[in-house]
Amino acid sequence: MIKRTLVTAALAITSGASTAHAQSRIPFTVEGRVDRVSPMGKFDEISAAGFSTGVAASVQVRPGLGAYASYSYAVFGPKLLSDFDDATDQGVSVGLTAAVPAGATRLKPYVAAGVVVHQFTLYDQVETDEDVGFEVGAGVAVPVIGRLRLTPSVSYRTYNVDPRFGDSDVPQPGDDGFAVRYFSAGVGLNFAF
Repeated sequence: MIKRTLVTAALAITSGASTAHAQSRIPFTVEGRVDRVSPMGKFDEISAAGFSTGVAASVQVRPGLGAYASYSYAVFGPKLLSDFDDATDQGVSVGLTAAVPAGATRLKPYVAAGVVVHQFTLYDQVETDEDVGFEVGAGVAVPVIGRLRLTPSVSYRTYNVDPRFGDSDVPQPGDDGFAVRYFSAGVGLNFAF
């Protein structure tokens, strides 16, 4: 009886120590991704769908909660019969991700929300200073092999711009600004350290 109690206590202590060790490790990931981007609202009147590329890094703050930082560069096509050519959107984002419980599955769904600091350029003539907005999204991490995962996701990003033409910092008549809003859907390749 005493041996049994000692073995049970030793197993409990060992299990508790290994769980504490596993939780003390701070998982760090890097990711590259490609997305299809679709403009919305007034932005949809001057630009067509395009593509975005980006890189991101994230760190686990606590189990189920992570912090991320990313850079993305999106190119939107011109609308048919538009006076403008391609539009670009580029900048950084920082935010939090939260794991969504999925039961006993290898898939790891998550939601994300963050702040964006982006710059918008239209036809190399209309550009903005860096403007602040927000983004929200959701996705799922799908294990591939070892520490490599595919991360299909969707997101919505928006920020307001006050355009200026050329080198002028003075708003032109009729330039009342608009919101750069777009939806993105794509896939990333994520590696955990």
